[in-house]
Amino acid sequence: MVEAKRRLIPEFETLATEYTTDYLTMVACDIEDALLQCGAKPGIDYNYLDLFKMAVEYSKSAPLYKLVEAVKKL
Repeated sequence: MVEAKRRLIPEFETLATEYTTDYLTMVACDIEDALLQCGAKPGIDYNYLDLFKMAVEYSKSAPLYKLVEAVKKL
């Protein structure tokens, strides 16, 4: 895990992924983990809006990916 004090988005114990707000928060948190692992600095290299824009873009492709995986299993 990444240090909590260096994050913009706090890590949550539980999120209900069936809710859009929780799902986007979870994706944004994962994106922030990736940025931090690469050495990005919160508030300098990225901000809240950057994280959520990336989360929305990822979320657009996730259902399509799941569909492709389901079709492969047929």
